[in-house]
Formats: sequence, C-alpha cells, structure tokens
Amino acid sequence: MRRFIELHGESRFTRWGDAQQDYDDNPLRATVNRAGFRRAAFDGGTEYFILPEVWKAEVCTGHDAGAVAKALMAAGMLKVGSDGKLQVKVRLPGAANPVRCYHVLPSIQGGRRCRELIFLGIPTSHRGARLPPNFGGSADVPLG
Repeated sequence: MRRFIELHGESRFTRWGDAQQDYDDNPLRATVNRAGFRRAAFDGGTEYFILPEVWKAEVCTGHDAGAVAKALMAAGMLKVGSDGKLQVKVRLPGAANPVRCYHVLPSIQGGRRCRELIFLGIPTSHRGARLPPNFGGSADVPLG
C-alpha cells in the first residue's frame, strides 16, 4: 500500500480542491490513469481516497482486498464509513453524487512502526494472510 502511494502519490492521485489552482500551478499536469484523489489532512500529511476498482486490481493485486482493508483499519490507517463498511461514502471533486472509496489516512506514511502496527492489529480470522508486495513490507511475512 505505502509503496503504491510512494510511486503514484503525485501522478495518479488528483489533488482535491481548486482544480483551477492545480491547472495554474502546472497547466501540463493531467492525472493519467487516476487511482483516486489526495488532499492535505487537517493535522498534517496527506490522505488518499482510492477508487474501489483500483484498490482491488492494483493496490491489492493477488491478495484479498478485504483482508488488506481490515488490516489497515485495525492499525488505524483506514477510515471506515459511518455505516461500518470498509469504504467511506464521499462526494469526490467533480462527482454529482457521493461515491464509495477507500480513505487511507496519513499514518500510512509512517516508518517501520507502521508495519508493526499492522502485524499487531490483525484479527485472528485473518492470520496467515500475507502482505501484498506493494504494501511496503515483505510479502513473505505473515500478517498474524
């Protein structure tokens, strides 16, 4: 997860906010193959809103996308919806209606402690699952 954000944080996540300002800053910048949106968090860092199909097909490639989301939630790195679902329902810039997406919190950008929290926060039902290679840890390290 963290690797995906490190690789694509600027290029595949459209800046949330004033689209005109984004254009004024760099008129040639366009988000190609959008993975979602990013915005500055109130307490610092950047939060990411990842579209569901990108989450399944790219971020969690070859792994149980739900288990990855539950691991992040347990570690306090994924904000869940008010209805308790792993996706939040939010009106994204340019969208007429609210859509579901994964809301990844700035704590995902932490260091080694980030991975340790994930290992400690996995519910027993998810033991034996493995980290995706683009998660930021070793794919050979079991989650539980």
